[in-house]
Amino acid sequence: GGVIAAYRDTDTSTVRQESSILMGKTFYVVNGDLGLGGVNYTKPELERIIARHGGRKVQNYKPGVVDYVVAAHMDVKVRNLIKMNVDILNYDYVWESIDSGQ
Repeated sequence: GGVIAAYRDTDTSTVRQESSILMGKTFYVVNGDLGLGGVNYTKPELERIIARHGGRKVQNYKPGVVDYVVAAHMDVKVRNLIKMNVDILNYDYVWESIDSGQ
């Protein structure tokens, strides 16, 4: 048994922080791309990028703790969060925040 690789926690302890653009923000990355062409980012890659820019990532949605829930595609977890009235951002939001510096 165990956790499906796509949902496993990512060790970001060795990621070197390059900026503080996402400092003070906590992200729950539900999923990443499935590798279907174009520029793709897996869940672990997204979590490392968030850490690189000072953000914190968690593995579960916790109201009052998580600032942003991001996902690359619709799946069962995303649908369940939507049913709970949780706003889901496309992971492009992470890039837009980094690019704009906020």
